Amino acid sequence: IVAYPFARGPIYPLIPAALFAALAFVPRGSLAIALLGALWCYRCMRSVASGASAPVAYPRAIEDPVRNLVAPAAAVVAVSAEWFALFWGLARLGMLIEGKSETGVMAYITASPLLIVALALCALAYLPAVMVQFDAGRAGFLRVVNPAAIVRGAVKMQGDYAMTLMLLFALAAVAGALAALTAPIPVAGKIVSGVAVSLLMLGSAYVLGRLRAR
Repeated sequence: IVAYPFARGPIYPLIPAALFAALAFVPRGSLAIALLGALWCYRCMRSVASGASAPVAYPRAIEDPVRNLVAPAAAVVAVSAEWFALFWGLARLGMLIEGKSETGVMAYITASPLLIVALALCALAYLPAVMVQFDAGRAGFLRVVNPAAIVRGAVKMQGDYAMTLMLLFALAAVAGALAALTAPIPVAGKIVSGVAVSLLMLGSAYVLGRLRAR
């Protein structure tokens, strides 16, 4: 896991890190970072699953754009919309129970540590199964937007999926701690966060690719 991000040299992970850091200065840039990071992770994951020992070379990353970019992007947006709708509904229910009908839904979600933690945990536990089971095409798309199919697939993987989640949680914890510690530092904090996201995506791609190959 540690060697994989640098298998093409020390500069390789710094290129997307620079892009992520630049996007961090842009309004709503976090959404672009999440989408681009997920696409890059998926592309590298597929190469690991096919036996590659190094991340995808940048010129090859955009080969077959429909299969490698458009289809995965559509799946990411669709699954994200499903989760957003679920937590939007939970937030609305919480607002009704607490009598906070005048509060905006997004403001309520961001002010609720319970919802934020639940969203993060659900994403870390569910999205890896989506990435491992997704294949470009109509059947692959319909599969990943069906939560029952994703859960069944994760259950079939049993211990392998549980071990993968533990590794991903560890990677996310390290990257998150690094980003949080440097966040108060102007400019440098965003640069470090970009590096953390880059290494997190590559490490996740390696772990998920090994799982997909089994």
